[in-house]
Amino acid sequence: MYNKTLTNVNSNLQEIVVTLGDSCLEKVLSYRDEGNMNIVVSLNTQGNDEKYVIRFKKISSDVDEKQQNFNDHKHELMSFIHFEELLQKYFDHFTVVPKIAFVDVDISALNEFLMRDRPVVRRTKVIGHNYGLLYRDVAFLPKEIYIGKQINGEFKDSPTICIEIKVKQGYVMTNDDQCAQKCRYCYFQYLKLKNAKITQISSYCPIDLFSGNAERMNRAIKGLFDNPQNNLKMFQDGKMVYNEYSPDKHSLKRIMKSLFPDVKSVDKQEILMINLIRKILTKDFTCCDNEIEICTGYESTENVHLRRCIGEMFSELPSNCILSSILKAQHLVGDNLTNMEFFEKEGMNAIDGYEKIVQDYRLGSTALDCSVMITLRKVNCNESFDNEIEKLVNKNHYLRLNVPGRSVQHFAVNVTVVDLDEKKDALAHYRKYKKQYMESKFAYYEFMKSIQ
Repeated sequence: MYNKTLTNVNSNLQEIVVTLGDSCLEKVLSYRDEGNMNIVVSLNTQGNDEKYVIRFKKISSDVDEKQQNFNDHKHELMSFIHFEELLQKYFDHFTVVPKIAFVDVDISALNEFLMRDRPVVRRTKVIGHNYGLLYRDVAFLPKEIYIGKQINGEFKDSPTICIEIKVKQGYVMTNDDQCAQKCRYCYFQYLKLKNAKITQISSYCPIDLFSGNAERMNRAIKGLFDNPQNNLKMFQDGKMVYNEYSPDKHSLKRIMKSLFPDVKSVDKQEILMINLIRKILTKDFTCCDNEIEICTGYESTENVHLRRCIGEMFSELPSNCILSSILKAQHLVGDNLTNMEFFEKEGMNAIDGYEKIVQDYRLGSTALDCSVMITLRKVNCNESFDNEIEKLVNKNHYLRLNVPGRSVQHFAVNVTVVDLDEKKDALAHYRKYKKQYMESKFAYYEFMKSIQ
């Protein structure tokens, strides 16, 4: 449906030119998802071809796209790629470094084509450049992990499910006052409620998710299921099926049913899915840690407004899992808050070695807003385990779940960190970070006074 050609950008980077030819856009492109700054479009590959997405930067819809400077934007994309390479120290095999792509298409026609599938609240911005970033599509399992059973080049036995979680800050502020009860995320919920950004407070708490404790993690994932906001999205075979704009619980139930068709109770299906997600988030992908232990606890009768976000030493969180990698990077912000406060008062070059401090802060602030993409497929198994496991190229990406009273369920799984957008102005981010945190705390105490 389209052609890709490589051209040299410099000695380290390559530019991929994506030529769509004479095909109509709906045959070669599909809307995938978007945030405030970027929009993601999928390339409709055929058969057994590797799948890709392109991420375009958005501009205000009242800006003339023809005035955008291609070379400046390409340089910005090159800087982004170099920054992601710096993050490899923390995220290692959990990241997918993109390539620069030039899409040979009329941008006005592309924007018009995508508009019908975009959320209304996002339509104030449009794609402004032919240049974007080409990624392997992490909504599907890569071939180096799983080959599976295919019919005419496509998987037919079960869908591929992708769950995106924007985990947020996984530690409690250490320099806070003694009256603090909430983490940064939970405080911010009350500011969003005050500003009518949300209609109800989420029971999700990132401190629970990063705790490593099975019951607390299950409670956090359950909170995301019940109130996704912009912290949870689900895709099935690359199509969005559940998010804050489409919080259709029937879609969620259909996903759970596809994973656990022999389990009749919806509540039990939910427990199994929550445990599966928890296991993937805490899995060490460098070894064959295959078993999933079922924890049925996650309910809490505690008043969400009074619940304290209790931070621990995270001794229960495995050192090589994705959450540990994210937390390690996030702490670069907390560890440098005092330095950033000093820079705010005295200037950025007030002490020797300020470049390292600023770079660490920028890396950490990126980790605060990153997302985790969990990709999984149920591996149907009617044959022996040895025959089934041969479908997995990388055995470290295999999980088995012993469903109580039923047969063993097999899964091929993967996890990737995305949305690693560089915060270029560290001092500006620090000021916003501090201001937002104080406003959020005030909104919480204001809310508590209003309900007393």
